[in-house]
Order: sequence, then structure tokens, then C-alpha cells
Amino acid sequence: MAVSLTTVGRRYAIRTFGCQMNVHDSERIAGLLEADGLEATDDVAGADVVVLNTCCIRENADDKLYGTLGHLKSLKAAHPGMQVVVGGCLAQKDRDLVQQRALTSTWCSVPTTWAPPSICSIVRPGTDR
Repeated sequence: MAVSLTTVGRRYAIRTFGCQMNVHDSERIAGLLEADGLEATDDVAGADVVVLNTCCIRENADDKLYGTLGHLKSLKAAHPGMQVVVGGCLAQKDRDLVQQRALTSTWCSVPTTWAPPSICSIVRPGTDR
């Protein structure tokens, strides 16, 4: 995959809430984002893209997700270009609630397969949903 000039210099952070399969999916997502030119960071406040990968099986995953969305709302106010991507089975199951609690201009649901075209096209600048 060729590196996109629109993503060079942009940073991403991934937070995984859930099962071991979500951990594997998050590793795949990281690889896709890096192949598209983004750099990993542990600093959510400094990230241009924050990916929240969710699971509806694990206990308390929903509480962690909604708490994180509340925290990201204030970070997004200070960093308007930040994109928040919410995906995984909890995001699919509770789609309306996730949209309600998230900043609607930055929310999108990504299929649990995290296909390369979908995740990479979502995180390019100007693609808020």
C-alpha cells in the first residue's frame, strides 16, 4: 500500500475495550494506519486520530467506552481536527447510543473486519462523519 501524502505527519492512538480478538484487531488497525503514513502515539491528547475498538462481550467495556468518549469530547474542543473512530461489536450493537454520546461530526462505525479501504479512507483529513 502506498503512503498517502494527506496522512504523513499525522498521529494516531488506539484504545481497545474488550476481548482478545479486539486486541488482535487493534494490532491490524495499527498496521493499516502506519502503512498509510500515520505514526503511533500513546498520547491521546496529541493524536490526530483516536480509534476506539469495542467489544460487547466483556463486562464494563461499555462504561469504559462512554467514559472515554466524554473525555475525548473536551480534547476534541481543544483539537478540532481530531477524528474519533469508534468500531467493534459494541459500537455496532449500541450504534444510536454511541452516536448520541460521541461528537456526531467525528463518529463512524467501522465493520469488525476493519477492511483496509474503510479505515484508511476514514482517517484522511476532511473525512469526518
